[in-house]
Amino acid sequence: SSGVSNGFSAAESSGVVTFSGGTLNGGANAVLTVTVSAATAATYAAPVGAAIADPANTIAESNESNNSSPAGTSTVVVTPNSPPAFTLQPAANTMVPYNTTTTLTVAASGSPTPTFQWYEGVSGNTASPVGGATSVSFTTPPITANTSYWARASNGQGSPADSNTA
Repeated sequence: SSGVSNGFSAAESSGVVTFSGGTLNGGANAVLTVTVSAATAATYAAPVGAAIADPANTIAESNESNNSSPAGTSTVVVTPNSPPAFTLQPAANTMVPYNTTTTLTVAASGSPTPTFQWYEGVSGNTASPVGGATSVSFTTPPITANTSYWARASNGQGSPADSNTA
């Protein structure tokens, strides 16, 4: 959906919203709003000189140098935020020799980029977070008993994702 002001109109065709018409006098503002509900990226054309409000910095603008130009268009590409999803799981049932360490690694997609927290125990049990283990890789302390670890990916979009238990 879209909303406009100052006499501008908006039209959508094949997923592209084009703003047109309207008049802006020097120092005037127009509000051009696009609400994206699809889970795919989209491209929008907005009149050059239109201020684009993006408090979360999720919109990438091209032709920004043209924003002072009195005519033309500026393309705005919006990539909707998406919850995290693991693209690399830690190796399950990793056998580690007594009193040695191992490094576990995960990867996750999502927008914004997910952050990570490693936990000791079975996947989903957040009772034992590993202090300071907040990157894609985690090196265990020396293993002296049966121990399991897993990672949680979060980015504030939907539910966090939990890795397999390693």
